[in-house]
Amino acid sequence: ASCSAEMTSTLLEHMRSAHEDIERYEKILALKLANKHKPKNNRDIVNQQHKMKMILEKGQERSKKLLELYEDKDGLRRDEIAWMGGSNPFASFYERLKDIREYYRRFQIDNAENHDDITEDTDDIGDTLEVPFSGEEAYGKYLDLHTLHDRYINMKQFGPVDYLAYLDRFDQFHEVPREKKDEEFKAYLQSLYDYLADFHHRVQPLYNLEKAMQKVEEEFKERWASGKLIGWEPRPAGQSQKASASANGASKTKTKADDADLEMKDADGANGTADAVFCKACNKKFANSNVYNGHLKGKKHVRAQQQLDQKSADMADQENTRATEMQIALLECKIQRLVELLEEQKMSTRNFIEKKQSKTYDELEADDEEDAIEGSESDSDSDEEKPLYNPLNLPLGWDGKPIPYWLYKLHGLGVEFKCEICGNYSYWGPRAFERHFQEWRHAHGMRCLKIPNTRHFFGITNIADAYALFDRIKAQASELAFKAEAEEEYEDSAGNVFNRKTFEDLKRQGLL
Repeated sequence: ASCSAEMTSTLLEHMRSAHEDIERYEKILALKLANKHKPKNNRDIVNQQHKMKMILEKGQERSKKLLELYEDKDGLRRDEIAWMGGSNPFASFYERLKDIREYYRRFQIDNAENHDDITEDTDDIGDTLEVPFSGEEAYGKYLDLHTLHDRYINMKQFGPVDYLAYLDRFDQFHEVPREKKDEEFKAYLQSLYDYLADFHHRVQPLYNLEKAMQKVEEEFKERWASGKLIGWEPRPAGQSQKASASANGASKTKTKADDADLEMKDADGANGTADAVFCKACNKKFANSNVYNGHLKGKKHVRAQQQLDQKSADMADQENTRATEMQIALLECKIQRLVELLEEQKMSTRNFIEKKQSKTYDELEADDEEDAIEGSESDSDSDEEKPLYNPLNLPLGWDGKPIPYWLYKLHGLGVEFKCEICGNYSYWGPRAFERHFQEWRHAHGMRCLKIPNTRHFFGITNIADAYALFDRIKAQASELAFKAEAEEEYEDSAGNVFNRKTFEDLKRQGLL
């Protein structure tokens, strides 16, 4: 708020000051999004978004207060306007002017703040902001799922699996059998969801994750009701009929017992037998309580009571199981949505772990030193960064600068290779083209064609060629396969050797 708002303490001045602050926050956000404040690395991007979120929250807070003043529930704003425009407005104006001059004379305040030039003020908001990230997360570049991976492999329904394979399958819930999704699995899913949601809040604080999760819940309810949720399809007819029969049997028993009880009570009221007692388990009426108490120790009643209790327990278990399954399915849908939003971090994590596992200890130490040097250089650089001069659009090297043109020609990075199996994706340079045959994109394309991605198909980029080669391989395999009728040998009593087909024909004709 400006100095005049502190000085006058009037509602109108507070409203004017709130409008001024909101406009200032808008200018700060505009400067944050300008090119001269464009972040250079991932750390700067995350910090900038958190600073912008902080500014937005301040603006929203001022807007709420301003809205309350405009609503004027207590009527003070109306009274102040009426006082300023009363019978003698000039006297009110000069009285207010006298107060302002007296205030400036007492406190010797210089000129009022000028918010037209707020370039220096933008760097003060959240300058000491540090978003908490673990060392493995590298300030939002990678996911840190090591704790969840340890919990995953220690669950009894899953076997040991390495961290790289876990990154590929931790969101593939349809591969987990439905019978293994118990309370322990639900607790694991809740921990996974909490981590991914917290990581998303730290990496993308401006994204409205709550609204996205509400949309996921709405879509989940529709798919759950229609039975089209993958991995949670309706159970087979045998299981569903058995469950429904158990539920219906218990409900029918209860309904019959209640109806019989009501009929007996009506008959008792009509016949005057008020001492009659009805047993729901045996579905039988007794003349009085003594006879009823006597039959309670009978084997027939005990067996009937156990069956009734078992049916009631089965119905309660079935309802609890259904509610638990619904909660687990909802968590799976939310996690899959979060993984879609964090797909870039997921792929970066997988590539980083795969690259890290292929390096020695000395190479890892060298990479850490390079990262530390790059981090110190990025911190020491000024905010204004000159655009790179790259007229030939050369790829960037490890230092963020274009690689030399001779190196670009040496590796053939100007040659484009297209792969129809990968969806006409372009690969630049022979090295990238040869490596892509073992990467996920090509493997996924081969899987969609229902062709195994073996070494026979190395270098095949056309779908028609892949199908033709696959048919030829299957034909050769069928020719080399063992044929029992032609290759099995039989010997008759005279020592003559025949194949199976000839031997059976001669035997059928009675010639042997």
